[in-house]
Amino acid sequence: MINFFKNSIAWAFAAVTVIFTFVPESFFGNHKWISQDILSKSKVFSCADAEAINTIISRFACFLLIWLATSLVYAAVLKFRRRVTIKGHNYSIQIEYGDILKKRGCKRVINFDECFTTQVGCRTADVNPTSICGQYLEAHPDLDIQPLIDNAGITAARGKSKYQQKTRYIPGTIVPSGYHIGAAQLVGCCPIPQAFLQNCHSRGMLCRAVFLRSR
Repeated sequence: MINFFKNSIAWAFAAVTVIFTFVPESFFGNHKWISQDILSKSKVFSCADAEAINTIISRFACFLLIWLATSLVYAAVLKFRRRVTIKGHNYSIQIEYGDILKKRGCKRVINFDECFTTQVGCRTADVNPTSICGQYLEAHPDLDIQPLIDNAGITAARGKSKYQQKTRYIPGTIVPSGYHIGAAQLVGCCPIPQAFLQNCHSRGMLCRAVFLRSR
């Protein structure tokens, strides 16, 4: 929400700067918000010029209207935006909004823990059923990830996990499974771990990776 206000205000300031540059000051003084008689009755503003005060009020009202308009436009952009593209050396990543489990025609990255745990439940060692990984595992109850790890020629990291001393893998390790890619400790999509990009590129897998996140 803070970023929304920051961006909308930045847009509003950019717009009013252009308006104030090209619209003459007399235009803002034409609207009479307050008269000279009213100012003369005030002890604080008795010496103030009504035209100058009206110009200031008009400019402020203009800014508020522009801010409201840019906020509505920005909110619409965020609501209907479907993808953001990040391009770099030898890769192009599209961050999309939607249901990753329903997306087709792309490489889908599913975030696992460092041990590639597949047990879904409420215990400490289990995968949270409401997480993307948990939903994916529940949609694929027959998934056996160990053969996939063996077929990919992935070597376990040195040392066991701190919890329950399980076999663990280096963060960014990828396990391909058709259109799915299991990734160890890949959190969200930005920043993309360098190890993940290097592994994908070396395996010829990252031509067009698509990451999805829910709103």
